[in-house]
This record gives sequence, structure tokens and C-alpha cells, in this order.
Amino acid sequence: MFFNHRHLGMIPVMSTIPLDESLAGIRIGVAVSHGLYLSAIDAAVRYWGWAGVTRLTSQQIQSAEFWESGRAPEILVIDSAFIAMYLGGYEGGDTRQINNIPWEGTLKSRPSVIIFNETKWFRLVTRDGQRIDTQIIAGPNIEAVIINLEQQAMHRRNLQEILKELRMTQRELVERLAMSIEARDQTTGSHVRRMQKYARLLAEKSGLVPPEEYELLEQATALHDIGKLAIMDCILSKPKKLDSNEYAIIQTHSIEGAKILATRHGGLRMPLLEKCCEVACSHHEKWDGSGYPHGLRESQIPMWGRLVAVVDVFDALVSDRPYKVGWEFEKAIEEIKKGGSNGQFDPNLAKIFIDNRDEVENIYNKFKEEEEEQKKQQEELERKLKSEGKKPPHPPCR
Repeated sequence: MFFNHRHLGMIPVMSTIPLDESLAGIRIGVAVSHGLYLSAIDAAVRYWGWAGVTRLTSQQIQSAEFWESGRAPEILVIDSAFIAMYLGGYEGGDTRQINNIPWEGTLKSRPSVIIFNETKWFRLVTRDGQRIDTQIIAGPNIEAVIINLEQQAMHRRNLQEILKELRMTQRELVERLAMSIEARDQTTGSHVRRMQKYARLLAEKSGLVPPEEYELLEQATALHDIGKLAIMDCILSKPKKLDSNEYAIIQTHSIEGAKILATRHGGLRMPLLEKCCEVACSHHEKWDGSGYPHGLRESQIPMWGRLVAVVDVFDALVSDRPYKVGWEFEKAIEEIKKGGSNGQFDPNLAKIFIDNRDEVENIYNKFKEEEEEQKKQQEELERKLKSEGKKPPHPPCR
């Protein structure tokens, strides 16, 4: 029996989440062989105040570019006749592929699929065997389709909340680990945050990093010096210039960082660790091949390593260290310009950094003002405690 408006009241409430919220923001795509199916699904969805549905063509469904875009549906409702007529049918038995849909395991976000008007249960898989969340509905039961839509939307919503919390936790752990590295290296508390802002700016202006990876770049930038955890304090904290032996030890922090972050044999692929490892190992390589640890040159150097190399040197130049006073902004900018022409940096990235000096300076000034204010507050606190005959506390947590 076809679903129509008289049957809307038959749909049960599947959760305590209001139905008009459970599908809010969830993209629903419908590919059906008969216009009545589309009208019935769309009418039911809009009746409850959910987001509307988008009718998909066979050309869209067969386009790999479409499934990688932000327009692709999170839930796909499709009937068996459409698959047979327009998509080349299935291949397989209990696990099947839809012949002309270019789904691969590397797809950024695989949709949940509701197939109705089917006679046998099976599970869909990608071309390389990765499972796809599949719901099979016997016959043209649009009421069951709507119920499944809500269930899938609730599942997606819950998953999004879990992923959001995991991302927040991951970001916080990275930031705190970066702070522990700074504390050992006796750099300022803003060093990592400044580098993250510079790196993101350079990524945006160069167009070499897709927007969805900006946050990953910031986290990889934060842990670029994680290998310094393996370096002795007496060398890291030395207030004078390092001798040749000490400098050679410092240089090992790139390899040590890679060892800490490398994926263990047989371990799961983790993009964050892979990128952090790449940056930690390559941010001291130089465009002309004179860097360390591997003497890579030009395009042999991973792109993120080339990018972080520019911002790391710039921030090191303008920062106070136990053994030096930070350079003035203009002098540091000139040094980056020189590094772009003498073989130290990727010349294209150095040029882009210089071309956007106004935005670089805005970041520089923002953090400089913050640090000066923090320093002023700390000095005032120490004077007050001294006048009261008390000892100053340890520096506050950053």
C-alpha cells in the first residue's frame, strides 16, 4: 500500500528527541523509480518539520566527485527498481556492491542506505569491502522508510556528538602535551599558540592544505618539538650558546619525535599521529638539502614540514630565549625573506608568508600584548607579596 497523508498519524515516536530536531541538519537524498515514492517521503518528512529531501539523479549517484563533496547525503533512500534500471544492479550475495556507485573505503563520509521494495536481506559494501550501514525494507512500505529515517538520523546525531567530544578531548590533550614540551624548553606559553596561528594563516593563503585539515595542521604544529622530551635538561636549559656536541644532541630531537609518534607495527592508521610524525621529523629540513635529519631537498620534504619550518623559524627569531633577546618584527621578516632566496625555505611558502605580513603582524601583536599584560600582572603580584614578606608562588598554570 502506498503511503499517503492519511497514514501520517501511524508513525510512532521513536525517541524522546522531538522529531523536528532529530533530522535537523541531516542531509537526505532520495533516488526512486516512481514519483509517487518521492512525493510520499517528502510529504511525510516536511509534515513533521524535518529537513526536506533532495531528489538525486543517476548521474549524481555515479559521480565520485559528488560523494566527496559537501552536498552528498548522509542518508540515502533508494528503491530496488532504481538500482536495477539506472545503476547496473548489484554484484554479490549476502554482501553486495551497487555496480555503478563509486563508493570506496577512503570515502570521507559513507552514507547510511535505506533500500525499499526489496525481497531479500543483504548488506552493502564498498568496492574494497568496507561495510555500509544498510537497512532493507520489503515492499513499497513508505511508513517503514520514515521510521528508519528517524532511527538513522538519531544514530547520526549521537555519533556526531560522540565525535565532537572526542575531537575536543584530542585537541585538549595535544595542547597540554605541547605545554609540557614548552615548559622543558623554557619557551613562552604562547609559542605553540602563535605557531598554530601562523601555520593556519600560511595554509589558508597558500591553498596547499584543504580547509577540513586546518585543525589537524594546528595540532601537528603544536607537537613539532615533541622529540625534545628525550633531550637532557642541562642542554635544553643551557643559558649560553651550545657547543658542537650539544648542538648535535639537540638535532636528534627530530628523529626522537618521529620515534614517539610513529605508528606501531600492525597498528591502526591514525591521521593525527601520521601528520605529527611527519612534521616532527621534517621541520628542520632545508630546501637546498642542507637540513637535518635526512638532508631532504625541495619536494622531497613533506609539504607540512616545509610550512612549519617557516613559521617555526620566524617565531623563534621574535621570541626571547634564555640565551637571547627576541628580534624586532621587521628584522625577522627580512630573515624569512632571505631564507626564501638562499635555500633555507620553500621559496613559494616564504613569499606567501612575506606577502601576508600585515596579518602575520596582527597575530604577532595580539600575543605580544597578551604576554606583556601577563608579565605586568606577575610583577605586580611579586611586588605585593614581597611587601608582605611572602615568597612569590610558582608561575601560574598556562
